[in-house]
Amino acid sequence: MRPLTEEETRVMFEKIAKYIGENLQLLVDRPDGTYCFRLHNDRVYYVSEKILKLAANISGDKLVSLGTCFGKFTKTHKFRLHITALDYLAPYAKYKVWIKPGAEQSFLYGNHVLKSGLGRITENTCQYQGVVVYSMADVPLHPGGEEVLLEQAGADASESFEDVGHSSDAREMLKQYYIGDVHPNDLKPESGSKDPLKDAPCKSCWSYWILPILGAIVLGFLYRYYMAESKSS
Repeated sequence: MRPLTEEETRVMFEKIAKYIGENLQLLVDRPDGTYCFRLHNDRVYYVSEKILKLAANISGDKLVSLGTCFGKFTKTHKFRLHITALDYLAPYAKYKVWIKPGAEQSFLYGNHVLKSGLGRITENTCQYQGVVVYSMADVPLHPGGEEVLLEQAGADASESFEDVGHSSDAREMLKQYYIGDVHPNDLKPESGSKDPLKDAPCKSCWSYWILPILGAIVLGFLYRYYMAESKSS
């Protein structure tokens, strides 16, 4: 666990400022005490100085978490916000999107917000601007995140990603998941799946139509034999 370098601080603050702007200072200078950011295992934690002093007694290899995880640095030194930072960013968000009650569940399951589900939006919100999504009752919401990208794997996601409020993070992450285009002829059936045409009865096979005929002939002979025995008795 260590303080962030100047470069790490700059990258992280630039990302947070996309959502809360100059309100960034309010995260550090709080009326209930002084808070700071610390890096541990590539993750950035937001913690009060009081708890930070207590955590100094724990060795780094034994420390799992500290305060609230705000996000993490990727291998390419980019900062990604985590959902756990939402409660701290939402009160200071400059740009907000409110969605209607009927669209909340779909959004929370990782689907996109259509225009019909959009309640209102902060004026002068630019395209690709970092926004916080709220319910109409002013409760901050968050969708499935990376699951949205994985859901579109192997498909054309252009239309899906042109609805509402997809951040530059989401667009950058989509590039990481891109492998190539799947041609329909390259698709293979799942292992263990059965071909219904192969399993269906073969109507051109002799056993399909000759066995019923033989059965009818045998029943005919048995019926005639039974009737002859009845007359003789």
